[in-house]
Amino acid sequence: TLCRSQPCGPSGLSQYCHQHAVCETSANITRCTCADGYEGDGFSCQPIDVCRKPQRGGCADEAICRSTGPGTATCQCNPGWAGDGTACLPINNCDLENRGGCDVNAVCLFVAPGENTRRSESTR
Repeated sequence: TLCRSQPCGPSGLSQYCHQHAVCETSANITRCTCADGYEGDGFSCQPIDVCRKPQRGGCADEAICRSTGPGTATCQCNPGWAGDGTACLPINNCDLENRGGCDVNAVCLFVAPGENTRRSESTR
């Protein structure tokens, strides 16, 4: 249960947990532990922004991490990349049905994910 500014522990030895902390008693030891999605010592708990952590909320390097609340995030692949945000693959416009906008008489050249250029057949 959340110990929203209520005493935690035996009478006379009560401690007050942070509003986002859980009061736990085990083997006659009482302590406050920050709830899921929060970090701290149990007396002071701050929301975790997983996007600022080294693992970036599980997002791929080629994705944008957006914090959606304490300890949660969504991932979206950057432009030019396709996937669910946790895994992103480069898009080769030349492989698309419209050949990246290249004319049928031009050669489509991959430049970077989601980018291409064209070369006229007559310049070969």
